[in-house]
Amino acid sequence: MIDEMARKHFPLCMRYQHEELRKRKHLPHFSRLEYGLFLKVRDESTVVRSGLTRYVTQVLGLPIEEALVFWRKSFSKATDDKFNKEYKYNIRHSFGLEGKRANYPAKT
Repeated sequence: MIDEMARKHFPLCMRYQHEELRKRKHLPHFSRLEYGLFLKVRDESTVVRSGLTRYVTQVLGLPIEEALVFWRKSFSKATDDKFNKEYKYNIRHSFGLEGKRANYPAKT
């Protein structure tokens, strides 16, 4: 579902991140952070400030469980061990479940 949404509704910068992720099966750290925070957006005021439509507001908002599945499938070249060691912590951190437990908003 995210592939179709990215093509039709994502802003160009996030569409590019998504296409790069699909093509390379990986994104650099800050690209993962930015795109991951975009995918977890749930607060309508954040979406309005960034100029996204209400439709996108209603369908974005991956919960942590779905985000982990999305990123794991997207990083298909990585082994489970590598994914758990190098990427899972950062995904959980962006949701406020690790580290200083801050729930980071998407960049607008």
